[in-house]
Amino acid sequence: DLAGVIDELRGRGVEVSDASPVGTGLQAFLSDPSGNVVELHQANVR
Repeated sequence: DLAGVIDELRGRGVEVSDASPVGTGLQAFLSDPSGNVVELHQANVR
């Protein structure tokens, strides 16, 4: 549940992009404390 993960992270003060469609799934991005981009991916959204 990508939307739930995004809500949880934002509730903890983490900046996370909105989920966007990619193929048949969804993706969102955030940065770790070192500035590396981390992708969150949920496959097979219908």
